[in-house]
Amino acid sequence: MAIAHFSVSIVSRRDGRSAVLSAAYRHCAKMDYEREARTIDYSRK
Repeated sequence: MAIAHFSVSIVSRRDGRSAVLSAAYRHCAKMDYEREARTIDYSRK
């Protein structure tokens, strides 16, 4: 029997985090963060 697990966390810019930064980190990817006009690169993680 499979057991499922689901976790939710709130990402708030006020706390210095963003959805783009979190997604890039989780997916080990390179993403453009247009709000701050920079590229986030976690592809070598």
